[in-house]
Amino acid sequence: MGMFNDNVGAGRTGWTYTYTGEQLLAPAINLYNEYRSKEEKARNHMADYMKDMTIPNNDRRVEEVKRDIVAFGTLKEQCDVFRHEFKRNPNKEYELGLGDVTFFGLADG
Repeated sequence: MGMFNDNVGAGRTGWTYTYTGEQLLAPAINLYNEYRSKEEKARNHMADYMKDMTIPNNDRRVEEVKRDIVAFGTLKEQCDVFRHEFKRNPNKEYELGLGDVTFFGLADG
């Protein structure tokens, strides 16, 4: 079999990729904006649910949107920290794992 099926993850977990803060700043800003928009959309859904007297507080939709608000808000805050760090240190080199590369959307190009 190929490398993707034999010893899954054995070698790939150690792979690292070097990017500068300058290279990472735009992807961090884009992700911040994406998660900010998703959090705002979830909060607007929550507001709509809270205004609708026919929807109980323990409704499945309310629970799902609560989780979305927390998840997107947490990711937005993480990306805000990344934006700050990469802007402060544009020439610093950062070692990213494969998961980080895909998170920032760097694997596509």
